Amino acid sequence: MPPSTLGIGLAGLGQHGLRYAHHLLAGDVRSAAVRAVWTRDTGKAQSFAGEHGVRAVESVEALVDAS
Repeated sequence: MPPSTLGIGLAGLGQHGLRYAHHLLAGDVRSAAVRAVWTRDTGKAQSFAGEHGVRAVESVEALVDAS
């Protein structure tokens, strides 16, 4: 990721979180990229992360550090 790209950490992968994620992954927001996701459903976070090449983290604090 170029240094000018803003790393985004998403907390939650419900209806709205997934919508935001898909816009970011599609490149709809220039110079921004999903870097990590967190949700209470660890399996969902890991599945999403694996499918989209981002990082799944275990806590909101880790999400901030990863973004």
